[in-house]
Amino acid sequence: MKQTGFKAKTLGVAIRHSFMALSLLGIGVSSISVHANTELRQEIQIPAGSLAQVVHQFAEQTGILLHYDAQLVDAKRSAGLNGHYDIETGFRALLAPHGLQLHKTTTGYSIVAIASTSPQAGEMVQLEQIDLYATHSNTQPAAELPVITLNADSSTTEGRNSYTTHKMRTATKLNLSIRETPQSVTVISHQLLEDKKIDDFDTLMKNVTGIRVDKGVLDSRASYWLRGFSLDYYQMDGIRMAINDLTMNNYNMDKFDRVEIVKGANGLTSGAGNPAGAINMIRKHANAKVFRGDIDLSAGTWNTYKIKTDMQAPLDSEANIRGRLVLSHKETDTFKDRVHNENDLIYAVVDADLSDTTQISAGASYEKDDLDGDSNNLPAFYSDGTKTNFSRSKNFSPSWSSWDTERYSYFLDLKQYLPNDILLNVIYTHNDIKTKDRLNGYLTVWNGLNKDGTGLDYSWMYAPQDIHEDNIDIYAAIPLQLGNRQHEVIAGFQYNKQKTKQTWKGDGDIPIENFLTQNGSEINRPITTTSVPGFISDSQQSAFYLTGKFELRNDLKLILGGRLTNYDFNEVSSRFNQYTKYNFKNEFTPFVGLVYDFNQNHSFYASYTDIFKPQNARDQENKLLAPVLGRNYELGIKGEYLDKRLNTSLTLFRIEQDNFAEDTGIKNPSGNNIYESKNGVVSKGVELEISGKITDHWDLTAAIVNFEAKDGDDNKFNTRAPRTNLNIFSKYRINDFSFAAGVNWKSDSYIGSGSKKVSQDAYATVDLMASYNFSKNLTAQLNINNVFDKKYYSGYSANAYAYADPMHGIFSLKYKF
Repeated sequence: MKQTGFKAKTLGVAIRHSFMALSLLGIGVSSISVHANTELRQEIQIPAGSLAQVVHQFAEQTGILLHYDAQLVDAKRSAGLNGHYDIETGFRALLAPHGLQLHKTTTGYSIVAIASTSPQAGEMVQLEQIDLYATHSNTQPAAELPVITLNADSSTTEGRNSYTTHKMRTATKLNLSIRETPQSVTVISHQLLEDKKIDDFDTLMKNVTGIRVDKGVLDSRASYWLRGFSLDYYQMDGIRMAINDLTMNNYNMDKFDRVEIVKGANGLTSGAGNPAGAINMIRKHANAKVFRGDIDLSAGTWNTYKIKTDMQAPLDSEANIRGRLVLSHKETDTFKDRVHNENDLIYAVVDADLSDTTQISAGASYEKDDLDGDSNNLPAFYSDGTKTNFSRSKNFSPSWSSWDTERYSYFLDLKQYLPNDILLNVIYTHNDIKTKDRLNGYLTVWNGLNKDGTGLDYSWMYAPQDIHEDNIDIYAAIPLQLGNRQHEVIAGFQYNKQKTKQTWKGDGDIPIENFLTQNGSEINRPITTTSVPGFISDSQQSAFYLTGKFELRNDLKLILGGRLTNYDFNEVSSRFNQYTKYNFKNEFTPFVGLVYDFNQNHSFYASYTDIFKPQNARDQENKLLAPVLGRNYELGIKGEYLDKRLNTSLTLFRIEQDNFAEDTGIKNPSGNNIYESKNGVVSKGVELEISGKITDHWDLTAAIVNFEAKDGDDNKFNTRAPRTNLNIFSKYRINDFSFAAGVNWKSDSYIGSGSKKVSQDAYATVDLMASYNFSKNLTAQLNINNVFDKKYYSGYSANAYAYADPMHGIFSLKYKF
């Protein structure tokens, strides 16, 4: 194989960086080609699939322009690639088993059948050039070999050492790149999760630019806000799941490959909810064809200890069936008095290629959160109106206070490839969430604390709860060729059912003699004898959806879709003798977006979508008011550089939420309140984001958002949400050393006014990371968060507040085998 000279290679790298820098400044740059060392190996993890998909994905990762006759690979399956490959060994492994090989052409590379006049099987032809911008090259291939555009799923981020991803489906179900997606999106990759040691959902959300996390204002639950609106659902593998107010949802992140975030309304793939955004957690899968794994040991501040192992292995001789097991245990005392938290995770998945056209994935997980000494709120004011100022470690929860949650999850994912590259995908998930030992409480802070320590009560409740959830998603991805252009249509059906049952076992108030001298340990565990049904609720959503990507021109794509949703809700409350029932039929949710590639690296996009939220409010004729409607408008520019290894975006957005139910103060003849629909909140702002590789040794993720939100009376809305948030994390590698630093800055926020105003000044936290590879198997890593020990709130209300974590660190050793 021909080797390129050192000078040419060095010059090529310099040219590449220079052109990238010009592109970042918005200067149009034509596609360029540079010589590359084709013997440079990189870690490749491409799951099994059709040969066309796997070949296309490998071509994307190696950056070559590939064109070939589609019939050569039609109906052929590939076991994928897993390991370290260069171009030669990778394409040989993929093509040789099918009697094919890579061939150099004047415009790039093609796939040809092995013949007597061609190089022999396993022999590699000379590879002289790699087009770094191959996916957008204007060069036309030879007439007899049309360019093939495929929807290969190259979204897996594990093993890619990257802060971005090639593809994602969260926004539209279509397998689009970030640049092709006509909406503001963010990806928290596997590498970023590892570098920042993010292993729980709450910490994840703190690292998403623009999200406000409120935690500890009443108890240990957290709520999340984006663009001024509450996040009231999330997704797992693209399947919608509700965030329940009465259960802990602080998921262990060890079983996920990455998290995809769509900002703004996401009704097309999510159904009912607020126009805040969608948080989609993507599970890990068993892709390894040889036994591999790692064990990670960690120790840190506040008696924090963790052990995690992640193992993969083939389960048959040809690696058509593969298994993966993730186990972890973590415990910590936290910085607050008498609080101890433990988390356990078991996650297992089996991926199997049943035939050349059939793939199945089945998995299950068990997770337990055991929170003792449930930390709670601190009073913001004394009864005379002056403000309090307690130590960050102050905690009044008694040691018997607990909030234990168990989560069981099962899923089955079947992919069937049909003729003409049609994919039929069937996904089923089942979730059980149980809060068996939920005996917790909070301070009654509304009347204020007297200066002598009296005036407060500890309010407790014992209310175990079970949630059962079933989800089905069936869709077909259909590639089309019309007018000599490539298009794709996805048609599907979703069904979601959630049943919640709560048992009420007692509640009460316990007077506090002196809050200033007591710490909660003096309070005896209450004796509970009551056991009555609290409430039972049922909610169901069913929907048909249709979405498509249509190539109007080479540089112009239309994304068009719609969803038709039926929603039913029933709740019986035995404790309060109430019955609630309402439903909405055939709620239509549209999506329309345009993406225009105005030069080699940049695209302009515009989109509109909406989302509805059911409400149980009736007018004077006792008819249900229409659902609250959230509309999302966006304009933006996206950039893509270095073979999709670096993504940038600039977004202007406007969200409107209307049809709020407003109480008229009048009752109908049945004694029920009469409501009227009112127009509501408008949130508008700008976001700027960059993520990926600046150079081979420099990774960066950075974003800034600024927005303003007002209600229908032109008053500021949700003033506790910082209007500006800047988030930066950057890592640089020098041989076996890696160093990283991050800054998270939030502008000031507040609630209330005058002497009753609770506010959070603008603040910045700084995080540091350093790691060293002792060998290819052993790595040590140190993370220090909030380096300058900034004192700020993790959440606050008009009467209470809770402190966020002081400076803390964690040291870990990871051994790969």
